[in-house]
Amino acid sequence: MPYRLPTYNNLDFSVVKETPLYENVSLEFRAESFNTYNVVIAGNPGTTIGTSTAGLATTLVSNGNPRELQFGAKIIF
Repeated sequence: MPYRLPTYNNLDFSVVKETPLYENVSLEFRAESFNTYNVVIAGNPGTTIGTSTAGLATTLVSNGNPRELQFGAKIIF
């Protein structure tokens, strides 16, 4: 019988503000957050019965990155 991992939600969030400077030139400010809730995703549990790790998740999923914040500015012409 296959085992299943619990579901999880991942939220990425972005805020962008574009400000006109001249007729054909504008400035864009950007703030982005990846894994905003900072959810830790447990890996697969141990499946070998009789060992101390049977049924325990001792690893993290490879895409379980910590929260990342990113800021940027861009001139558009």
